[in-house]
Amino acid sequence: MKLEVLVSKHYEELNPNDLIIWRYITQNKEQCLNMTIEALAHFCNVSRSTVMRFAQKIGLSGYSEMKACLRFELEEGTVPMSSNLVSLICDSNIKAIRHFQAQNYDDICQLLYNAKRIFMYGTGSIQKSVCREFQRMMLSLGNIFNEDELREFDDRIRETYPNVEYVCELKIDGLAVSLVYADGHLDYGATRGDGTVGEDITHNVKTIKSIPLTIDYDGDFEVRGEIYMPKKSFNELNRQREEAGEALFANPRNAAAGSVRQLDSTIAAKRGLDAFLYMVPTAAEVGCTTHKEALDYIKKLGFKTNPMTRVCQNIQEVWAFILEMTEKRQTLPYEIDGIVIKVNNLEYQERLGYTAKVPKWAIAYKFPAEEVVTKLKDIIFTITSFL
Repeated sequence: MKLEVLVSKHYEELNPNDLIIWRYITQNKEQCLNMTIEALAHFCNVSRSTVMRFAQKIGLSGYSEMKACLRFELEEGTVPMSSNLVSLICDSNIKAIRHFQAQNYDDICQLLYNAKRIFMYGTGSIQKSVCREFQRMMLSLGNIFNEDELREFDDRIRETYPNVEYVCELKIDGLAVSLVYADGHLDYGATRGDGTVGEDITHNVKTIKSIPLTIDYDGDFEVRGEIYMPKKSFNELNRQREEAGEALFANPRNAAAGSVRQLDSTIAAKRGLDAFLYMVPTAAEVGCTTHKEALDYIKKLGFKTNPMTRVCQNIQEVWAFILEMTEKRQTLPYEIDGIVIKVNNLEYQERLGYTAKVPKWAIAYKFPAEEVVTKLKDIIFTITSFL
């Protein structure tokens, strides 16, 4: 079966790293045929195991079978794109596709995925309207896992700013989003993507009730946050999927990520998504001097901020907050996987700056992995060969 057809069938299960791999493959098909798995991982800036998991997610046994599918696709050629179908997709009229004449299920999956690729990766005439380049990069955070590493972070900050104040935020287990407004109206919403260019998800963002469509602001304004699926919505979604005989989502994060990437916004609208906003890249330009002031500012504009956010005067208070939330995390109506610690003073943030990948003024404390007991039912031994 063609590789594109397999990806289309398992699209909801793919995460951002999977999409990076898939984008590279679609843009470099012939080169990928002669690439080792290590080379592909290198060019995509992911691990070897991530490439293997991508292959398995789309129903293949491994990398060799994925290359075989790609070779078949190149030899057979792709199903030609119908201009009528592109028009239907661009109008978001997914139901009208039922009237499109296709020879078989694989053909329609192929056509659907080609249309998705136009939206996701910007091919053809609508490239600029679906791939969003950030004015300021959306960086990830460095991770720490214990009190000693937290104190090392604090020591580095206090070498320059002895009286530093921190803001602690719950690390929501969801999907990072950038919202851009033009003269008070929501212009677009985009995922983090690779940090430089994100995927346009405006049509689905508009279905999230906690995200305002208009704000009282003249000019361009960007705010960033996290789209997530509350536990209640997640449980209800999996109940419905189980009744329908569909595969269950592994966790709320995967469910949220799959929902915001739907082409049909009516699907996302039914899944009870929510969002917390937590950053203004240009906070100083609107008169804020601290991160907490920026949070208060966007709250007044109508954005939903997390009420559990706390200002801490020193690292002892930060650690106390971490311990408190470690105990309370199971009682929250949404999943969190840690605590984000940020220097509160915006001028300090600017002067502390960034490494090549992460800000120096913020860190993410990750909760220990949850441990559960499982039962080993069987072990099957096989003999295989390695390429």
